[in-house]
Amino acid sequence: MQGSEMPEYVQWSEYVRTKAELFNHVGAARYAAGDAFRYPLGAWGDETLAAIARGMAQIADGAGLSRERPLDGLRLSEVVALAQTLHFAFVMQANCNGVDEVHLRHLVNPGPGLTMFLAVHAIAGSGAFEDLDP
Repeated sequence: MQGSEMPEYVQWSEYVRTKAELFNHVGAARYAAGDAFRYPLGAWGDETLAAIARGMAQIADGAGLSRERPLDGLRLSEVVALAQTLHFAFVMQANCNGVDEVHLRHLVNPGPGLTMFLAVHAIAGSGAFEDLDP
């Protein structure tokens, strides 16, 4: 294997679930200390770090990687921070029937990206949706 190529048999879903399980086991500070990019960054603030922890718990439980089980209770900006913690960068977002498709690319490994799914909730009485911009 040359450079940073990932073998075809490694699936992104397994990769992110394994990283989420590790994050849940060791916590944000210890996870960041062992991470090549030192993510998640403490400078992101307590609210974002708490959202990342909620997202990691959902991913470890099998949510977020399919339209049928989207991440819930997170803003798009928090999903972008969660993805960055997992070494993915935001590419684009599309909404379909109340579920955002958040398209991502890996920061190191080229090739197919990852799509995370996020439940989008209408803001009561406003006709608007919560946090559609990254």
